[in-house]
Amino acid sequence: MRKEAHEDKNVFGLDLKESCSESMPVLGITTKWKDLTDEECNQVREFYSIYCDKSGILTLLDELSN
Repeated sequence: MRKEAHEDKNVFGLDLKESCSESMPVLGITTKWKDLTDEECNQVREFYSIYCDKSGILTLLDELSN
């Protein structure tokens, strides 16, 4: 997310000099992509991960499927 993937763009295809809040306001992170901290990177990963479930619904769905 912080490193160049291609032509000054990150893995999302977003400009590394652009603020996260400009390209993904729902994240609430105002840092530029190139300056993300490890903690902010983890917030982005959690937001986009289908495995990050703080509601417990994945556990319930897993129990139902068994």
